[in-house]
Amino acid sequence: MVTARAARWGLPILCLGAGLAGLSISVSGPILVDIARSYGVSVAWAGQLTTIASFTGMARMLGLSPLVDRISRRLPLLATLLLLVVAALLC
Repeated sequence: MVTARAARWGLPILCLGAGLAGLSISVSGPILVDIARSYGVSVAWAGQLTTIASFTGMARMLGLSPLVDRISRRLPLLATLLLLVVAALLC
């Protein structure tokens, strides 16, 4: 059962999360010149990084969504959190 408080704040929190997720893809725009210079490619070619990242994420979600629907959401979230903690500790 959804409480009135959760119903009132749920949509704004989801919208904020979606906006921040989109921002993470577009943040590469201002540094494309530096990326292109570092790898010795044109700015147009470096700009394809955003497109490749978007299509990769879309393909990953198309493959993982049915799998996550079959199992509870808790296990994939905990596994991802554990993976991020391990990666952070190794850096």
